[in-house]
Amino acid sequence: MSVTVGHGLGLGSGGVDVKKVVGAIVVIFVLFWIISAPAQAANFVLEILHFLEDIALSIITFLRHLF
Repeated sequence: MSVTVGHGLGLGSGGVDVKKVVGAIVVIFVLFWIISAPAQAANFVLEILHFLEDIALSIITFLRHLF
């Protein structure tokens, strides 16, 4: 589903793709965050990876007990 804004505003036939604009803003924010606070960004990524590891280990443990 593509959401467009600007129909009839002289922005062309398609208008502005909101998903692309939001995606670009998110990428710019993440790059700014990594450049301005690399240690905090790295710690945040490590916390996410540890969280995902815990989830994977829990699923593996559940499946081992199931079979």
